[in-house]
Amino acid sequence: MGNSVKTRHESHVPKVCEVPGMEYAYTSGETDTPLMLQTLSSSVNSNSGINGQLSLNRMRILVVDDDRNTLEVLSELLGSYHADVRTADSAATAIMLYQSWAPELLISDLGMPGVDGYDLIRNIHALPDGLLRKAIALTGFSRDEDRDRALAAGYDIFLTKPVEVKQLISLIAEINQS
Repeated sequence: MGNSVKTRHESHVPKVCEVPGMEYAYTSGETDTPLMLQTLSSSVNSNSGINGQLSLNRMRILVVDDDRNTLEVLSELLGSYHADVRTADSAATAIMLYQSWAPELLISDLGMPGVDGYDLIRNIHALPDGLLRKAIALTGFSRDEDRDRALAAGYDIFLTKPVEVKQLISLIAEINQS
């Protein structure tokens, strides 16, 4: 992956602020909320992911966020751990992918235009039972009320941005093993 976060669309290159030993990938949204922090340089191994320890073994993960940079960074990161990742930039697209592809894990932002992440998870839980094991809210919202609302809506786990890469991958690996 190199020393910086790379995206497929040059017009949506995230701002990167380097701190010794760390790297922050920022979304291009109005708030420039940090998405992840972790050195992603040469520690990615093509067979096992970062540090050669974890593989997500083709786990089907649906990532939903209205920010394209966030989708690209998460897709590349999770793909480097051998996850099978699909992305959606809206709740409507996420529902279609959920129904046609049956992901095992949902990672979704909460603050999206139109149908937000709270309604998305409610709609998914109202669908016939699929293979979804867990749903993670990954958001810039950090208040206790936001966490409580997300969990009440149906998310199993609430994480705030920035999230440490090792924490996120370890959590997903635990879900994959359960």
